[in-house]
Amino acid sequence: MMRKKKVFLFLTVWILISAVSFAFAACGKIEDEPQDNDDAYALTLSGLTDAQGTPLADIAISKSQIKALFESKPVIYTEANPCYASDKTDANGNKIPHSLKGVYLEDLLDAYTQSAPISVYTMLTLSALDNYVTVVTEEVFQSACGGSKMIIAFEYDGVTLTASEQSGALCAVFPDQPANKWARKLSKIEFSTIPGEKEHE
Repeated sequence: MMRKKKVFLFLTVWILISAVSFAFAACGKIEDEPQDNDDAYALTLSGLTDAQGTPLADIAISKSQIKALFESKPVIYTEANPCYASDKTDANGNKIPHSLKGVYLEDLLDAYTQSAPISVYTMLTLSALDNYVTVVTEEVFQSACGGSKMIIAFEYDGVTLTASEQSGALCAVFPDQPANKWARKLSKIEFSTIPGEKEHE
């Protein structure tokens, strides 16, 4: 009987120690996880060509690469210096301000691809994870044509974007352009040039 009690006591202590160790290990694992765990989220660029007009393979650029580029070429709009959609106003007719952090698309092309400059393209097709698709022409994304440089934002209105956020992990923003050209949950950009409209330099 005494021996059974000792065995029972030993097993009880062993189970308690194992449970406590597991709890501490689990806590440590949670603390070690990064706050923004979607840095591997990728933005696909397709339809690119080089400076001679030769098609290039599709390329996937991770969110962590976009953040790395931000360190040297940041694009920042703040509450004191916000950006606006040209057609969105509040109840008083005032444009709605937005803050953000991100990078210009043209800088992304220059840093991570062999693409010709953004100026050779006449149209972008933006696709989102929720199946939203919008097409923008050079009048929207080419500053030389009256448009605005496209921004790929990873922080929007004070929120660090993740895949679970309403705006998704990345957001396409065109300051001073219509809001329906902006794109949440951005996952792919397809570049194209209408034949005959532009020659590659």
